[in-house]
Amino acid sequence: MHKRINFVVFFFLFILITSIPFSFAAQLNLTYDGNGNLITGDGKNRTL
Repeated sequence: MHKRINFVVFFFLFILITSIPFSFAAQLNLTYDGNGNLITGDGKNRTL
């Protein structure tokens, strides 16, 4: 029973550590105007 708990903890930590690069890979580059409206960053360019 003790070995099974160690395996589950090890497996959980392994998945947690290997998922770190994927969680930080999605960085957004959003541009807002002075009023807080989104200008660019979602694939569309909004100009006045």
